[in-house]
Amino acid sequence: MPVAWRFPSIRADYFLDLLDFDTRKDGCDVVITGEGSIDEQTLAGKLPAAVARRSGTRPIIAVAGRSLLPRERWPEMSLSRVYTLTDYTDLDSSKDPGLSVELLRRIGREIGEGLGA
Repeated sequence: MPVAWRFPSIRADYFLDLLDFDTRKDGCDVVITGEGSIDEQTLAGKLPAAVARRSGTRPIIAVAGRSLLPRERWPEMSLSRVYTLTDYTDLDSSKDPGLSVELLRRIGREIGEGLGA
């Protein structure tokens, strides 16, 4: 198995390199990243942690299905805000793609409004 597939942080960096993330982020005022669940594994190097590490001093917003990471741990990933679908509904959005789309649109509008867009 190639080394890039053995360790989450190496795999995340591999994909960020493929997407030319470092060049693309330079034109951004804020970085938005997402994941199904933000938790201890995220801190261990999953994609949002790699995005945060490589984003520099820009504000970083995470969007997730749920977050098990307490607010006081957000600074470990330089997160300025975390939006979760579970904050917007008591229903299981993982089993309802239409509901997920509706909630993500709502979150997107709120992020845009918060950024003055």
